Amino acid sequence: MKLIKFKVNGLRCLYNSDWITLKNPTMLIGCNDGGKTTTIEALNYFFNNASPYFADYSYVPEAVPDAEGNRPRVPQVIIQCLFELNTADKAALTETSLVPPNDTINLRKVFNAGDLRGKIEMLSTMPQDATLPSNPGNLGLPAIREYLERLNIRNPGGTRKEPLLEALMTWLRAQPLKEDWVDVTPALLTTLPVFERVEVKNPEDTISKILNITYQQLLQKPEVKTAIQTFNGSWETLVGQPLKDKTSTIINHVKKYLPDIVTAEVNPEFKTNPIIQSAPLTLIGKDGCPINLSSRGAGTRQQVTMAIFDWSSATISANENVEAGRIILAFDEPDLHLDYSAQKRIYQAIETYMKKGIQVVIATHSINLINQVRIESIYHYSKVDSKPQSVIKHMEPSHDNPEEESFFIDKIGESMGFDNATILYERCFLAFEGLTEQVALPILFKKYIDDDLLHKGIRLVNCHDSFGAIVFAKFMHRNKRPVLFLVDEDTTINKGTKRLLTKPALEKDEFSIEKQVHFVSPGCFEFAFSDEVWARVLTKNQPEPKEAWTPEKVKEFKTNAATFIKEIQRVLQEESKPKIGFMLSKTIETKEEIPAGIRTCFDQAVAMANR
Repeated sequence: MKLIKFKVNGLRCLYNSDWITLKNPTMLIGCNDGGKTTTIEALNYFFNNASPYFADYSYVPEAVPDAEGNRPRVPQVIIQCLFELNTADKAALTETSLVPPNDTINLRKVFNAGDLRGKIEMLSTMPQDATLPSNPGNLGLPAIREYLERLNIRNPGGTRKEPLLEALMTWLRAQPLKEDWVDVTPALLTTLPVFERVEVKNPEDTISKILNITYQQLLQKPEVKTAIQTFNGSWETLVGQPLKDKTSTIINHVKKYLPDIVTAEVNPEFKTNPIIQSAPLTLIGKDGCPINLSSRGAGTRQQVTMAIFDWSSATISANENVEAGRIILAFDEPDLHLDYSAQKRIYQAIETYMKKGIQVVIATHSINLINQVRIESIYHYSKVDSKPQSVIKHMEPSHDNPEEESFFIDKIGESMGFDNATILYERCFLAFEGLTEQVALPILFKKYIDDDLLHKGIRLVNCHDSFGAIVFAKFMHRNKRPVLFLVDEDTTINKGTKRLLTKPALEKDEFSIEKQVHFVSPGCFEFAFSDEVWARVLTKNQPEPKEAWTPEKVKEFKTNAATFIKEIQRVLQEESKPKIGFMLSKTIETKEEIPAGIRTCFDQAVAMANR
């Protein structure tokens, strides 16, 4: 079984989350107390024997407090997961339950207030008649025989459960059915993925979790399965030595970071069932004395942590391939207190896990880690208006052509200097189409607002001759990121090129002309500036010998935008439009000299970025 997606209801600030799809890695980012750690804990509650306290149950939204000021909480916490089934999983399910033979199965774990343990249920078909069994696979042999007799179903005879169960289920499938939640088949629980939450700040915890991955692989080997069925001794005797062999190389990695360490030894400890309880790490210095990590400074602990991640990366690489989705690792702020270089090494180790088929969930504040993954792998957590419920946002390509769009988002964002952090955290994107604008707009904004675009949370997107940039703008708009356009009023002056920011094209791409588009008039960007401004530009920047330019002289050849731009290039002896944009913007002396359409666009961008 492989986890595809999950959702959480009623757990702390996750009152009713949307589906979170595992992308490998799945990265959780956003504000403190926004629900990132709660999401990881929800997975731990689902897969392991852990339960939330009553204080973890969400408050009922908009509920009125009682006379003592107490607010009511929800009665249940529900964690719902959708799994992909392999061929063996599907065969086992259809043999023991009324679940339709689909490629996926929907499971949920329900916790009721006061219960010590939750109950896992599966979404299945079941008889509409309440007197019939909803999940026959959970019945014992006597109960199956009783149903066969009462329902006049031919009993195939014998003492084996399987033929009798098959006869009962064949009959039940022919009855009127409905969809509902039923108790999960016990055999299905044994195929659930192993979920481990790794505490990077604790090297021993990391060792324990990595050994557990190796251990789970070991338990899947046929010879070990056979040995377990007939074994009466301790687990240490059966599998302890193979695990110790895995940790024998830790010292080599530790010495790279801490040369004074001469011995590093791990002794896995087991519970009564085959689960690793802990993996104590013993470090011995040159003086022969053991080193207590808890009494050492953060620097030493960080060095040991990095050594353990180096070791874990090498260990996972040496392991046999893990069945895809069989193991899920969750890291809660693995970047905490680590420098830039250490963060990169930790992510390289995490990438090793992913390449081996391990699913990874990471909660982080690190811009370094955020920028390592594709944008569609990120879920952003936030609180709105101080409400206790979190809002989770996810940006992903459209369903029409996700591969093409994902390519452009990745490559265009990279070429424009837009990393994931920029896309997620900047508050407004201003798209335009022109090389002159690319240089002029930042300078004009500074002169008009007396501040920088970046400081105000505004990023420029140049769509000049770039289909990918339009895809980028559409992606941002569809994912509810604020996008504005600055468009030439006359978008047909360049007859030899296909203009991308025309009114019909923008309307076709579902942008609002009224709310999102600002037109530079008359004509085009260069044409919109006054004759007085251009007279100063030409007088100041023309090559020797210099000629005095007047507004009247500029007006003589300012008959249309196309010929005007060519004349400007001729007089300045400059073909580079970006350089002309620099000359133009630096010549502006007052705010009023900036064309009205540009000023209005700047005003809306600032207002949008400060909502």
